[in-house]
Formats: sequence, C-alpha cells, structure tokens
Amino acid sequence: MARGADDVDDFITSATFSKPTAYTIAFWYRNSATPSTAVYGGVFACEDNANNSQYAGFWWDHAFGFEQSFAHYDGSFKQAKLTTALAANTWHAIAGTWDGTTIRGFLNGTEEASVAAGALVGTNYQQTVFRIDGNFVGGTAAEASLWSVALSDAEVKSLAGGVPANLIRGESLLQYW
Repeated sequence: MARGADDVDDFITSATFSKPTAYTIAFWYRNSATPSTAVYGGVFACEDNANNSQYAGFWWDHAFGFEQSFAHYDGSFKQAKLTTALAANTWHAIAGTWDGTTIRGFLNGTEEASVAAGALVGTNYQQTVFRIDGNFVGGTAAEASLWSVALSDAEVKSLAGGVPANLIRGESLLQYW
C-alpha cells in the first residue's frame, strides 16, 4: 500500500516496544521533487515518546549534515550517508540495517555506506514505521517495513528486486505496510 505525504503529520505508529538489539528499516520512496538544501525531515523507525526524539531512521536534514543518511543515536548520531542522489519522480528502494555494532545504508539493493554504532540510547520507544515529516520531504512511501534483525545483503537485494517484506524472515518482521 502506498501512502502519500504532504509534510504535515504523515505517520503510522504502533505500540511501544523494547529497545532493539538489531533492526532493519526498509521502504520504497518516490519523492515529488529533488530535495533542496532547505530540506529536513525523515522516515523514522524508533522514537522515544518521552523525549520526542528520533533515534533511528532515514533522514534528510541539510542543516545538520544528515543528507540522505540512516542515522542511529548511541549517545551521538552516527550516519551511514547514501552517496547517490534520489532522482525526482522515481521509485527508490531504501533500507538501513543495524546488527548491534554497525549501521549500513542501502539504495536499490546496494550498500552505499556503513559506520560503527553502539546500542541505542533512550527508553520509551515506539515503532514509527512510516513517518514522513519536516519541510519539503513530500512524496510517496510504500512497503514500509521494520524487522527485529539486521537483514543480510542478499535479503536487502531481494526487497529491492520486489520480493514482499512478509516473505523475508517473517518471524522477525515487526511491522509491514
């Protein structure tokens, strides 16, 4: 199911869950325009409701240097920045994994970045599998998914090839829209 976003309170959430020891965030995204340098916002998977803070997810934030990156907060933000610009009006398979020690960012099934990252900081997590917010991050997201494990390169490539999320490690799939 595809969901459009107009940058104002566009989100789907689920119940609070315990701090993850590994995860994968994946979604298809079609931006409505090439982002400008004024863009900020993101698709977040783990938020701390008590502090209104985002701890893991995909960010567009030129003001703070989070250009097209998976960010993970372990006391300081770690970023796996994608190197390929997202073309306007084009569907992109975007995924990020964290295996407990390293975050990795993927675009269209290919790993583009990785960086060491420790355990998430925070206590009151909520799975926010699909949340596009901010300024000029409008577009459409589909197949938003969150797993409690870090998927392998081959599994991420399968997602980018069109294999539905529920057919990849279904026992570890927490959310799928």
